[in-house]
Parts: sequence; C-alpha cells; structure tokens
Amino acid sequence: MQFTLRVEDDDTIFRVTPALNNPAIFLYDAQDVPLKVSGTFNFPAGKSSYRLVGNCATFQITSKPFEITGTGAAHAFTAMHFSDAGPTPHSPFKVEGDWHWTVMKDGIPGTAASAISSPATTTLELYFSLGDDGTPFGIFGQFFYELISISFPDYHTVAGQTWAAVEGGIIARIVSTLWTRRLYDLHNTMIYDCRFHGGGMAMHLHNATLNLAGIFSPGHLTVNCFDLAALTLVTLQSLGKRPGTTPGFQVPMIQGLKLVCDENWGYIPAGPLFGWDHFGAPARHCNNPFWIGRFISPTGDLVDAPPNVDRNDEHRTYFQRHCYCVFKPAAGGAGGPEHALDICHGGLNTSNDTTLASGNQDIANYRLANRETGRLNFPAITTRAVDCNWVSQ
Repeated sequence: MQFTLRVEDDDTIFRVTPALNNPAIFLYDAQDVPLKVSGTFNFPAGKSSYRLVGNCATFQITSKPFEITGTGAAHAFTAMHFSDAGPTPHSPFKVEGDWHWTVMKDGIPGTAASAISSPATTTLELYFSLGDDGTPFGIFGQFFYELISISFPDYHTVAGQTWAAVEGGIIARIVSTLWTRRLYDLHNTMIYDCRFHGGGMAMHLHNATLNLAGIFSPGHLTVNCFDLAALTLVTLQSLGKRPGTTPGFQVPMIQGLKLVCDENWGYIPAGPLFGWDHFGAPARHCNNPFWIGRFISPTGDLVDAPPNVDRNDEHRTYFQRHCYCVFKPAAGGAGGPEHALDICHGGLNTSNDTTLASGNQDIANYRLANRETGRLNFPAITTRAVDCNWVSQ
C-alpha cells in the first residue's frame, strides 16, 4: 500500500513519489480530523464498506466508511473525515512518528479475522491546536513552526488530563528546551553577552521589536535578558488559545503572560548564564555577569575578570535591571499570585544540575532565590511592563 496524505483542501503533506513530507497544524475536532488519505490496496472481490484506521503510538483515528467493489487486484481508494475516540486532550498537542494504517471492514469488530492489514507506515508530524493562534504578532511560516515544535507537548502526556494538571509540566519542559536548544559548544551557540557594552538587546528585542530570525538563525550570537524573556514569551504564546466559558469566546492557554523589568536588581548568585552551561566553561559558575574585557593590561589589551568572585569583590558586576516573563498558573485560580519564568540565569544545586525559574515560584520567592547581597546596596526594586509588540522576520 502506498499513500498520499492531504489536508481536506487538497494541500498535500505527505507523498511517497515524488517524496514529500511536511508538518501540518490543525484545529482539533475529535469528530473531524481533516485528513484525506489516498492509496491503493488489494481489496477482496465484491462490494463492501471499509474504514481506514491510523495509529501513531497512543493516538488513533478512524475514517468514515467508504465503499469499494474489489477485484482482488490493486484498487485506488480515498479515506476522509477521520475521528478520534481516545481520551480528550485539554491542551494543544503533537503527534509525530511512524503511523501504521489498517483497512477494516465496516461494521465488523476489529479482530484479526476481520481486519485487512497493511504493513505500510507513514512518518508524519502533526500539530493540533484548540483555538486561534495566540501570538499577537502574526508569526507564520518557518518561525511559527520553530515555536510550536518547542511548545506543543506529545499527545500521550496530555490526553485525558485537565489543563490545570498539565500546565506546569508543559511550561517547565518549554523553559528547559529553550535553555538547552543551542548548547552545542562555545563556538556554535547563542550565549549571554558578558561584555556588557555590546548586548543582545540591539540585535533581537529592540524598541519592542523581537527579531526571531536573529534568534533562530543568529548572525549575532549574543543575547541578554530582554531577548531571552521575549523568546520565552512568544514561545509560550504559540500554544494559542482555547474556548472560554462564554460560547464563541477564546482565552489564552496560559493566562496573564507578560514581560516585566525589575530596576535595581543587583547581584546574582553563582550559576550559569544562558549558553554558558557547560562543564569546564569559564562562566558556568558565574556571579559576575559582565566579566569579559573588564580590565586594561599594561600592554593596552582588554583582560577578562574572573566570572566568579568573592561576594564583596570591588570588581563584581551586577544587573542594573532584569527582564523576565510572568504568568498566572491555572492551578492557582484567577486570584493567585504571578509566577516567574526566566531562562537568563540558572542556580546550581549540589549535583551541578541547572535549576531554572520554570514557573514553580511566585515573584517574591523568585527574587529571594535569584538576588544576592554584595559590596553595594541597591534601592528597592521598581517594576515596569516591557512591550513586545511585533516580530520582524
């Protein structure tokens, strides 16, 4: 059996010859998964009604019946209007991997005796949203795919679960993925700009314009906390929306997402800055964020300071301001506190694993865990909102 898969508007997403395999995103409807599968099969002689069943891991879809008058030879068929009878997902999800297809006689229980099976497999990458696109920027094409490939969880992790039950795990996985996705080596990765006078702010989030092209295909490999907070925000927003309690009204999957900037942040505890989380990297243990090129040697060359210094060292640098992402966890209800999301800096625990602000701390506890005292005293923090209005591609 050979297949061609299309969305029902005839946009082909998979074809054996000539080879084609594209990812696709759909609005999830358990009773109408809008795939159209065309193929050939040696149907038995006689007229019968059949259904096509597709399986990928724990996700299974079944087409509406179609009639074939078989001759025992190869016969073309088209199956449409698939449905999913599995546990209801209350989150966007993805199904990727090898699909196995089975032609079943309609109305006969799926036993080995009644099934007309095929060994054919089709490798597909399908995404299912519950509502409209949640990004306010109109991101489509390559960069929208980059975002949802990070944000959408696998079907088997969300099927049958409430959103409140899975939200925390989904957010933590997204934050961890963003933290690690470009850690190849120190010469081929985006890293936090530890020179202070350069900074990623002029490259990726400048005057409220987030340049995703600069992040996913970086020409400038440095970033700062504003860039990383905006990347976190737009990735989480790509989960989209879901139906609200009022018919026809949609709400964001994640409530209260926004960027904030804390002025007078001050000193950071020892830990890796984004992109420096390598065993043996000079800034893996870093409490001096702008350590590169801090001194002028007798020969006039810029000399690096240690990235990790004594708490009261006179050359210890600090964050005058710090930008991060906040949201309202679904499990806390509308009146719950805002929680922090931050991939700029990770604290190190005793096993040398990175601990990130992945949504499990409210803002007060996040600040306690990510600020330290030092030689200088700073005024009280003031917080302001940070605009991130649109995306330049």
